[in-house]
Amino acid sequence: MDETLDVDLILHLGMVALGWETDQFRFETVARRDGYELPGDDTRHVDSKELEALGLPETLATAFDVEAAWQKVKAKFPDHPIHLSHDADLYFCEFRLYSSLAEPFLTETHRKKAGVPCSSIVLNTVEAIALARDVTVEFIACLADDRLLEVDNQNSRD
Repeated sequence: MDETLDVDLILHLGMVALGWETDQFRFETVARRDGYELPGDDTRHVDSKELEALGLPETLATAFDVEAAWQKVKAKFPDHPIHLSHDADLYFCEFRLYSSLAEPFLTETHRKKAGVPCSSIVLNTVEAIALARDVTVEFIACLADDRLLEVDNQNSRD
């Protein structure tokens, strides 16, 4: 018997790398289908033509208001570098995000689901790990609050 799991949110937690400040957080807003030059762990390159043939668009964005959540998180943690990003830099993490955001296009049962990206700090001190936890929890809470407000507003119009 096939079982399905009803998922309302997929949160990508990555680590900031590749020359960025190691103590920053980045909330990504969009992922691209094309332009990946490096191969994946399987040594294969992304086949953009295959993805296009499946009907997937060039760019995908989350259904959540990442910018609104980012503003709230930044206000709560003003002394830490917390950035909104519209360019995840065409590496594995961006393709992973694109893949998750593409799932609703390919699977009928996931049409209303959403992926949300969050890249965390690389530092591994006790304090840095606690900060990463707190920022991530706050980010999820802000996303949920915004979504609940959206649902309440929709219900009040109906």
